[in-house]
Amino acid sequence: MSARPLTPAAFDRLMKPLEPGARLALGVSGGRDSMALAVLVADWLRWREEKKLPASQVFVLSVDHGLRKEAASEARQVGRWMRALGLAHRILRWEGEKPSADIQAEARTARYRLMGEWAASRGIRDLLLAHHLEDQAETFLMRLQRGSGVAGLAAMKPVSEREGMRLLRPLLSVPRARLEAVLKTHDQAYIDDPSNEDEGFLRVKVRKALPLLEELGLGTERLVATARHMARAGEVLEAQKDELIARAVTRHPYGFCRIDRAAWGKPFEETGLSAFAQLLRAVSGSVYPPRLEALETAYHAFLRGKLGKGRTLHGCLIAEDKDAGAKGGAVILREFAAIAPDIAVLPGKQAVWDGRFVLKAEALRSGLEIGPLGQEGLKALKEAGMSLPSGPARKALMAGPMMRRAGRFFAAPLAGVRAKGAAGILCEPIWDAGLQMAPETES
Repeated sequence: MSARPLTPAAFDRLMKPLEPGARLALGVSGGRDSMALAVLVADWLRWREEKKLPASQVFVLSVDHGLRKEAASEARQVGRWMRALGLAHRILRWEGEKPSADIQAEARTARYRLMGEWAASRGIRDLLLAHHLEDQAETFLMRLQRGSGVAGLAAMKPVSEREGMRLLRPLLSVPRARLEAVLKTHDQAYIDDPSNEDEGFLRVKVRKALPLLEELGLGTERLVATARHMARAGEVLEAQKDELIARAVTRHPYGFCRIDRAAWGKPFEETGLSAFAQLLRAVSGSVYPPRLEALETAYHAFLRGKLGKGRTLHGCLIAEDKDAGAKGGAVILREFAAIAPDIAVLPGKQAVWDGRFVLKAEALRSGLEIGPLGQEGLKALKEAGMSLPSGPARKALMAGPMMRRAGRFFAAPLAGVRAKGAAGILCEPIWDAGLQMAPETES
């Protein structure tokens, strides 16, 4: 029996996490899955309008990664398809030098960053993505191959946070065949990306292995069911992790955290590892946790108080806290060498920098560049008469944002130091979102 396409009413039920009438960004590459989602969204908007229900304003975003010569023309083709569907479309371009290794992961990071910056600059919080049932099974297997723990094996969540945005994946329970039926019913064309057949990529290998696993009784439904079981176990772990962080961790406004080793104690291994990984993700601004083997090594060094002169992991520096009491503790700081490249912020717009801060230049006539403060910024702060901190606070401040205009120092938002005319600079930390850490108090 052939698969049935999703109806607008069925899709509306899947969109329940979205607030009625919320403005929404939609990521569309032009491939089969994202084109099916675009068609579903267009039908859904018309259906809600006919029912006289609040309808969202949708902006379709396509990223031209510049990795294939056809990419620019494909993005323009997506724009033509979106206009035919009645959806507004924007093309975002990944500029600059491209990586030579781990291309898919780097392209994915760039894609989310570009879409996040575009959405943040327009006050849009939600980004809709086309991941479906088979994608969930593939993600589970990929994380199993990497040795992920409970949280990783829960695979993708229907609602998650990244780059200051809320990611919505309404199709995680929907088989690919039903999306293909949507395309067929609407006679909608799509783009075939040749990289989807390149077995140099792990996801492609996993996808091609699924039929063999099906013969062993490990088909898509079974894998996704296991991911759901892990998600339920993860809810318990999440509660324990949150309690541990609330009890033992404080956050500093400069963007780092301190762990009280005595308050941390000796939690269950999985709880401790999960909490430690969450802190590393937060301080680094990363969406992904560190690899398990490296995480375990660093975590056990922390428990034993054997961090030595400090060690780097996942874009962070983990070091003994010299200001801690007799039982000691540790600090987790952003590693300066791992900070994301400089970005621009346009007048009156917002930008997410390094996955950790949202910055906005209000009431300015010209744009700014944002990068790490570094030694250059410390010098500017000293010249401005600021008494510079020492120890971890100094390192964290150096890894915090600095704004330049025309190549010259303009503002260091974390330090509260601004050049003349920089009153419209806003800086909101997002690195600690969702973590119940007490703020650090002055001693």
